[in-house]
Amino acid sequence: MKIFNAADFGIVPNEDISEKLAEFISALKAEDGEKTAVFDSGTYYIDSKRCKEYMLVITNTAEEKEFSPDETPHLNAVPFYFGGVSDLVFDGGDSIFVIDGKVTNIAVEDCRNITLRNLEIRHATRICMSFRSLEKVRSA
Repeated sequence: MKIFNAADFGIVPNEDISEKLAEFISALKAEDGEKTAVFDSGTYYIDSKRCKEYMLVITNTAEEKEFSPDETPHLNAVPFYFGGVSDLVFDGGDSIFVIDGKVTNIAVEDCRNITLRNLEIRHATRICMSFRSLEKVRSA
């Protein structure tokens, strides 16, 4: 198993990591086999205006029946975008990630065997949200 230390990619506590985080996750995607991403414990800052954007279908509804497969994708700033990543443990090292601005915190698309642990996401501006997990299983 390969270990990727975020600090080796210039991601260190008490700094803005907006662009470096996307580069780090891209490096994780490029590596075949099992891998673990680790962060030094601390507080990291993310500016929504500097995050990479992705076309995603995002709905603010909580019921699966309200989702339409014909929905139009929107351009979304996503600091933690995992697209096509496999066999990853993403360990935040008990760190806090403070996001300033409007983003989709985490997006996971076309991934397999991913674990996110030991991280907390906070927003610089207090917002109210609730989460509900929906899982769709498609047969091959």
